[in-house]
Amino acid sequence: MRAGARSFATACGFAAALCVVGGPALYGQQPDSAPAAAAPVKYAGRPLAEVLRDLGALGLTILFTGEVVKPGMSVRDEPVSSDPRRALDEILAPHDLMAREGPSGVLVVVAKAEAVEDTASILGEVLALGGARSAITEARLRLIGTRELDATVDDSGHFSIDGLPAGRYTLEASAEGFLPQRIDVAVASGARRHVAFHLYPRPFVEEEIVVRPSRLSLLEEQPASAFAMSRDDIDRLPHLGGDVLRAASLLPGTAANDVTAQLSVHGGRRDEVSILLDGQELYEAFHLKDYDNALAVVPALALEGATLSTGAYAASYGDRMSGVLDLRSAEPGSERRYLLSASVLDLIASAGGAWGGDAERAGGWLISGRRGSIDLASEFLGNEDPGFWDLLGKADVGTSAGRFGARVLIAGDELELEKREGEEGFELLENDYESRYFWVTHEASPGDRLLIETSASFANVRRDRLGTTSEEKGDFLVDDRRDLDVGGLTQTWTYDVGGSNLVRGGLELRHYDATFDYAKHLDPEFVILAPFSPPRPDQVLFDDVLRGDHAGAWASDRWQLFDRLSAELGLRWDHHEATDDTLWSPRLNVAWRLDDASVVRASWGRFFQSQRPY
Repeated sequence: MRAGARSFATACGFAAALCVVGGPALYGQQPDSAPAAAAPVKYAGRPLAEVLRDLGALGLTILFTGEVVKPGMSVRDEPVSSDPRRALDEILAPHDLMAREGPSGVLVVVAKAEAVEDTASILGEVLALGGARSAITEARLRLIGTRELDATVDDSGHFSIDGLPAGRYTLEASAEGFLPQRIDVAVASGARRHVAFHLYPRPFVEEEIVVRPSRLSLLEEQPASAFAMSRDDIDRLPHLGGDVLRAASLLPGTAANDVTAQLSVHGGRRDEVSILLDGQELYEAFHLKDYDNALAVVPALALEGATLSTGAYAASYGDRMSGVLDLRSAEPGSERRYLLSASVLDLIASAGGAWGGDAERAGGWLISGRRGSIDLASEFLGNEDPGFWDLLGKADVGTSAGRFGARVLIAGDELELEKREGEEGFELLENDYESRYFWVTHEASPGDRLLIETSASFANVRRDRLGTTSEEKGDFLVDDRRDLDVGGLTQTWTYDVGGSNLVRGGLELRHYDATFDYAKHLDPEFVILAPFSPPRPDQVLFDDVLRGDHAGAWASDRWQLFDRLSAELGLRWDHHEATDDTLWSPRLNVAWRLDDASVVRASWGRFFQSQRPY
């Protein structure tokens, strides 16, 4: 048994050799009674045991023995802090003693030399990123779920937390003007663990002004929008496979049939909703295309949240008429975690964590893979043999030059169907779909009020469809092969003017390169010609490449007019080279907060959707 543990056992086991001092009831006082006026209590020069009893009368429960607090010990200096707990630490320190927290909040006085073997320490530093690598001397530290820490950051940004029992802790660092950061730390007895916080400047107003109408959030436990569904809510709803897009079809103003995961908003077409993943548009966002786009290419387990914006949404979104569904991938934790999930529709495996298995470095990684299991039930589907799979990977790292990120999403589908009716009739269908997305991101804060976000992306979408039929009525053949390449570059600037005024602007550049190779052959057994109808061609061939460039720019100004009234004014410009369209889209949103639970929103805007080359 270690010396510290031995002292604690001795203190708890021999009641005759210890003193317990606690709240006012120990001295026959009523808990709520207090003198009308009392002179400041002086501790310096008084016996240490007597002062410990006085501190017990102030609400602390202190346990000590005569072997530790010897009769000749006295308080050397008057404590600086007026807080009883902190004053206790100041009084004990000159005697090489400390108060260790025991069960039920009991404070056990032990010798530092004895306690050091049974306690742990967390050392670290708090630094600012997004510019010069500098220390944050005004940072505040907090252990989540425990009492407030008495830990300060020195001029070099370093801190030390001593006297912690062995265990697992969540430590949070925060500072005015910076985004807070939490780190999970596991410490063993006698260990000294080092952590490093890298805080990013907060370029936004303290409370975001949300003036966009119909901004609906999913997978958010405490959303700031008008309507929300948590992950548990989505799991309980009657939809297929825990699919987020299917859950989105249950939100007000949206609709979808029982088969598809593709939704329509306010009666619009289903292709009028833009689907984004971490800012990247997904040009093919669904699995099982031959079954009316039955599932999304990103499983719900790989997502942190999703936001659906409908109506007159912000000027930062364009080229779609009805709405924007913005998906956010899950954030990797500090501890390495693994997940394996199996359902009727799919098998999912994922892993993630921080670099090096610890959160001392800013950054982490996540990878998630899914394989559809529908093909395993082919005996129930007859001759149809559908299959799908997807892979999502992400990595982020924080440096003195900003935060860098990389994303990859690859998804594939296939369908094979073969039917034979006798020796002459047969039907064959072979479809193969695949989509790949690669994009890198960079976030930098040149100053305390400016945030610059840049993203470069490449996407490839391939579709191969082959179908042929031979029967008594004739032969039919379709061979449809399409390939799409999209290169993109976006940049967004966000500037906090101050006074609840936020100015944003952005630039978008995209290049579409679509290749088509289409052939249809029809050989009917007999043809009935109408007197005035033109002859139908027996063969259609098309082999060509269609290209187009899209350039867009936008700006918006969001400000708080009064305590309850806020507004956002935006303007968007788009030019589509393929159709030679130049479009201007003004946007105006106003929000009036009636009370803490009610907001009235009004909006107006112009929206366009291009005919893209693919």
